[in-house]
Amino acid sequence: MTDQWENHDRDLIDGDIRSLLQIGASVRRLEDLYGGEAVHNVAQEFVSGECAEGSIGGRLAPLLFLRESSANLESPSKNDEIVDAALESLVADPEDPMLMDPIMQAWLKDPVVLSSGFIVDRSTACKDSDDRRFFYCPFSRDFRNNEVYPVAPLKNKIKEFELQRLERCVEVAKKFVHAEDWLNAEKVFEIAESLLQSFGDATYKHIAKRLADLERSGPGMDQPKKAL
Repeated sequence: MTDQWENHDRDLIDGDIRSLLQIGASVRRLEDLYGGEAVHNVAQEFVSGECAEGSIGGRLAPLLFLRESSANLESPSKNDEIVDAALESLVADPEDPMLMDPIMQAWLKDPVVLSSGFIVDRSTACKDSDDRRFFYCPFSRDFRNNEVYPVAPLKNKIKEFELQRLERCVEVAKKFVHAEDWLNAEKVFEIAESLLQSFGDATYKHIAKRLADLERSGPGMDQPKKAL
């Protein structure tokens, strides 16, 4: 454990690390926040416990390796940089770091501010029961209150980002459909479906309909994907 954590309750810190591992935080990011030795010890115990319960299969990758940035999506057409760039633009992380959860390194959906003043996603800060997921703020190292507070202005920015990303999906899909590039058009529809499911907001039904109409125009595409 790093010197900065030396005077803190070790059992609580280990519990904090374990809780964040359980929701898929990368080991490397947690090592940055808590120190390599502390995270390594907890991760070993956690993985051993998961193996004993037979449930490690779906969690091993996010636990042992740094989460791949969404911008590192496997190239769908390695010989066509324009196609690569178009598809990667649909899954790239936001340019504004304020739209990213600093612990999970994932897009924010429901930003909340901790008692320490740092902003994370509600799903990172709280369990389903609304109890705190970790006792110490990993940034300030202060003991945190159970309460979190919504950040409405940032939530509005997130909605703007989501809308822009879905509009970009429509734009790219149109180009592939007009070019009769059905293989890459289908990849766009799959990305859009994933985004719509992730955003989970009925506000975007009008965009889902536009994507569904585009998908129906392709060969053998009479039935668009469920989310579209």
